[in-house]
Amino acid sequence: MTSSVPLIRADDYGWGECPKVDPVPDFDYNKSNQQTTMITGGGNANCNLFSGLWYVIEKFDLSSPCWTYYFINQNGTRKLIQTYNQTVNEREPEKTPGTVGALEIIHESEPGFMSVKFSDSS
Repeated sequence: MTSSVPLIRADDYGWGECPKVDPVPDFDYNKSNQQTTMITGGGNANCNLFSGLWYVIEKFDLSSPCWTYYFINQNGTRKLIQTYNQTVNEREPEKTPGTVGALEIIHESEPGFMSVKFSDSS
């Protein structure tokens, strides 16, 4: 008696360069940290435009897990907590297991372009 088990592997390959993404014009990180009111399908909700939990919907590598980014402004330092398949503790996001990095604006003339530097100790 023989048995066969099919092995399936799915890869998503792309050709060429990554798409060019234009930053938000006149982006102001500090202004977008302020509490604002957003109109949603269920009514009005108070929210921070940039801080808080973000779900990564597109990433440019193979076999990416379901990433989440949590942006915080802690003592004047912009931080990013990168995690996957993990619930973020909204009250104490810095205690969430994950990789913590410092968010920096690359060019003052284009504040919508940012980079993150991850520490080796996180």
